[in-house]
Formats: sequence, C-alpha cells, structure tokens
Amino acid sequence: MHVITLASRKGGAGKSTLTAQLAAHAYTLGRRVHIIDADPQGSLKLWHSRRPNGQPTLSTPERGIDRPLAFAMIEGAEFVFIDTAPTMWVVVQEAMRAATMVVIP
Repeated sequence: MHVITLASRKGGAGKSTLTAQLAAHAYTLGRRVHIIDADPQGSLKLWHSRRPNGQPTLSTPERGIDRPLAFAMIEGAEFVFIDTAPTMWVVVQEAMRAATMVVIP
C-alpha cells in the first residue's frame, strides 16, 4: 500500500486540491484508493460529499492516523492520500511518518 501525504506549513498551498485530484485520477485508472482528510477545515469532506458515487472512500483521523490507515489496508487500498492541516500537529507528524512519499506543494 502506497501512502502519499501532502503537507506544508503554509495554508492555501494547494494541498487539498492536489489530494483530491491525485486520488480521483488514481481512482479513474482503476486503482483502489482511500483518502484521509486530516485537515480540520474539511475541504476534502465537502469535495467527497459532491461526488456522485461516493468514491474513492474517505475517512478522518479522529483518534490518530493509524486507525484509518488500518481500515484502508483491510479494504485493500492500493493508494492512500492524506491531506493535512498547515501545522505541525501530532496528526500531521504521524501522517508524514506513515508516508511512503511526502509531497510538499
């Protein structure tokens, strides 16, 4: 499972937009994709609510990043995209540690 975290300490850098676009593209290519919206602003939740089929799946890390990652693995996700807040909160640090790749826009 590939975990791609988008992180930047600057707000408005395009983390949520890139996360949505990368995840949607991977999904249209037939990949099993899961998104974790770790940004309290919730932009990805709004984007996801407007998707006609509710795909790719989305979760939020209320209790840390490990639980949604475990569920994604159980669901058989090939790619997990994590959108983070523009801070260095613990959840952001966990998302960066769990990543196989960190994208910094």
